[in-house]
Amino acid sequence: MGIAVKYIAQAAKNGKSFEDIMKILEFCRENMTVLFTVSDLKYLQRGGRISKTSAVLGNALGIKPILTVSQDGKVEVKDKVRSKKKIISYIVDRFTSEIDEKLCKKKWTYILQMLMQWIQ
Repeated sequence: MGIAVKYIAQAAKNGKSFEDIMKILEFCRENMTVLFTVSDLKYLQRGGRISKTSAVLGNALGIKPILTVSQDGKVEVKDKVRSKKKIISYIVDRFTSEIDEKLCKKKWTYILQMLMQWIQ
């Protein structure tokens, strides 16, 4: 999400119109994927996202959820893994597969060109 803020701030600094900035924001919202995890399930339990039983069992078994933010802003479980190494592997694999997919379609180059035009 930081990259979206960077693009929007740069566009505003360059005097882009509100409509152009909203286009950049909409583009980022539609094309970004956020993946993250938590170090301890007690925070998800405290926030009411999982039950106390799930938090205790998950922590005891070393299960870590891989979470994402949906298009409507809700936190959702994407997958569950059992170690930090597998978390990193999952996120890297997901990232590279999405990049490969976008590069194969040659959409990524066009998207970057459009962003650069809006920013300048």
